[in-house]
Amino acid sequence: AADYGLSVHVGYQTIDEGEASESGFFATEDDSYMDWSIGISKSYAGLDFGVTYMDTDLDEEDCFDTKVCEDTVVFSVSKSL
Repeated sequence: AADYGLSVHVGYQTIDEGEASESGFFATEDDSYMDWSIGISKSYAGLDFGVTYMDTDLDEEDCFDTKVCEDTVVFSVSKSL
């Protein structure tokens, strides 16, 4: 059988007042953000293979003008013992 796994995630993170600097937790005044991901997995030959797309609503300015907050794709291979 061709069994595949599907994962979907949507999250919202709020930084409590007092935990962030006066100007906000990020480089801008934002103290919250949304993130999401979708992935698919498949077991084959005793290994688990997966690929997941992840992103947030943060932009480069929020992340101190770095590319840390850009969308990304993660490939994984794992083995259960």
